[in-house]
Amino acid sequence: MSDARFAFVSGARRREEVAAYLPTNYALCGEGLLDGRTFYVIGGYDDHGWTLDDYVIPRLVSGLIAAVEVSEQEAREVIASSSRPDAHIGLPARREERI
Repeated sequence: MSDARFAFVSGARRREEVAAYLPTNYALCGEGLLDGRTFYVIGGYDDHGWTLDDYVIPRLVSGLIAAVEVSEQEAREVIASSSRPDAHIGLPARREERI
């Protein structure tokens, strides 16, 4: 397991809507279905003030998009059970890897 952090996101109309709210250290990793509704999985690494708790989730909420943190295992299980053929966890590079 890594120090990556994950969240389930609901209330967005499209994948692109979720992605538009994310800083470069977080990315859309996949999607799933719950009670017939699509939700998305995001993941990434905290980098300075760009954290899941203090930036990513509040930014999503500002757009009326709900998000709740989940474990890496929960995220992987949802993505593995996805019917999308391209479903996988693709995390953004850490800051030190981008330099």
